[in-house]
Amino acid sequence: DDFKSLTRKLPMGSGDEWLRFNGIGENVTWGFYNNDNPTDDQKQQLQEVLRWAVANGMSATFHWHNGRSVHHLLDVLARVNAETPIARLRWSIAHLNDATLETIKRMKAMGVGWLVQNAFYFRGEAFLGQRGTEAARQVPPLVSALNLNLPVGGGTDAHRVMTPNPFASLQWMLDGKTISGAAMRAPEELLKRIDALRLYTQGSAWFTFEDQLRGALSVGQLADLASHVLVGFIEHACFAFHHLFLLQLVGHLEVGDAASDLFFHPFVFGAAGLEFDLLFAFLAERLLLVVQLFFVGGEFLLD
Repeated sequence: DDFKSLTRKLPMGSGDEWLRFNGIGENVTWGFYNNDNPTDDQKQQLQEVLRWAVANGMSATFHWHNGRSVHHLLDVLARVNAETPIARLRWSIAHLNDATLETIKRMKAMGVGWLVQNAFYFRGEAFLGQRGTEAARQVPPLVSALNLNLPVGGGTDAHRVMTPNPFASLQWMLDGKTISGAAMRAPEELLKRIDALRLYTQGSAWFTFEDQLRGALSVGQLADLASHVLVGFIEHACFAFHHLFLLQLVGHLEVGDAASDLFFHPFVFGAAGLEFDLLFAFLAERLLLVVQLFFVGGEFLLD
């Protein structure tokens, strides 16, 4: 009844390019939210809600962390799918870092996608302590999922559990290391740079029915990432070098002959003898961001 009331004035897809309603999700029913042992009644309640979602063309995403209990969710989805195929609705399961190959195959068979984040960048050591090194080698099995052509989208999850910096998530997809440097994923499950970028762009666009509009550098599609990289590069470079030029004009700028001195020593005005450590740190940060955008973002684009 809550869904019916809330969506009466907010049908699937309503909104604009800035904000659009993309279906129900996260906590679809309380009985299936962080519950590894749902009862038969809770399963029936979820099935009824999902029948309504199918009838109304609603997309849905499901919060699930434990791969050992996700069969409860998949069983309900399978029953709904047997009545009316759900693939066209692009439903998804979020998180599920320890998904097994069997789980991935079941999701693929129903057309259900997988939304992956880098939660184990912070929580990896806890998982290692609980489940051991061998289990961690397949957490999550990104390459296996892509080899089966399962729709996969990349992200960071909420800001309260993870930094929103996309480069942190992309790096974790590449090396599988926690913030402390502990290696988890086996080499065969480590993504290539271009595949990680595709998850973040084309992969995520699939879940919002925008894969023909955004996510690729191709004719007719938006190019948000390319715009940010190129404009950001020009903006930060001009800003940083403009201030370096001003420093040279206003006073004497003492730096060493080596290029490293320019980046790792404070600026000193000769007459006043004032050390501008904070100003230098600010400028160095801007310059390093330029390098990151060009050599990381540019390498992604040109790979």
